[in-house]
Amino acid sequence: MVERVVLTEEGRSEAVDVLTEAFFDYPVMTYVIGDVGEEYASRLRRLVDYFTMARFYRGDLVLGLRSPDGELLAAANLNRPSPGEAPAALLEHRDRLWPVLGADAQERYASYGRACEPLAPREPHYHLGMIGVRRSSQGAGLGGAMLRWVHEISAADAGSEGVSLTTEVEGNVAFYEYFGYRIVGRGELGNSNPTWTFWRPDP
Repeated sequence: MVERVVLTEEGRSEAVDVLTEAFFDYPVMTYVIGDVGEEYASRLRRLVDYFTMARFYRGDLVLGLRSPDGELLAAANLNRPSPGEAPAALLEHRDRLWPVLGADAQERYASYGRACEPLAPREPHYHLGMIGVRRSSQGAGLGGAMLRWVHEISAADAGSEGVSLTTEVEGNVAFYEYFGYRIVGRGELGNSNPTWTFWRPDP
């Protein structure tokens, strides 16, 4: 049995490890970071760390599933409904990140945001920014277990009407549809890779 854990900033490195491994070949990551050769892995980790720290800065949620021996097997970055203004610490972190990744990477990330933003549901909701499982633990139902937990969180929050997420992998579409999501929009990244936006209203 795995244990559900809401991670604190002390668990940041573990969550980043899981998500960096799970998203190593993910289309958005390869698109944003670009062809940087041997620097790809270190730049990916910095980008995932930024995404994860953004949740701590904003008071959002970083969720995890632990094995009985304490290893973090899965992680997710979850935005609460109605985010406020970005705190100064987050903006400072962002300003340290982009000089490392480069102006081209920053523009590609901005173009991804421009492709997704018009497709986002307007209802107050949780947004599942990242969800990943260690490769050695994939196929064991942990992704589904994490989704069910996210759905429970949203259903228990009177200020939320559901959960949204995006994917850039066509093979994920049927998986999310199985868990009650429906496609509400389709966009395209600058490299012609499609992006799908999903919405699952609370029951």
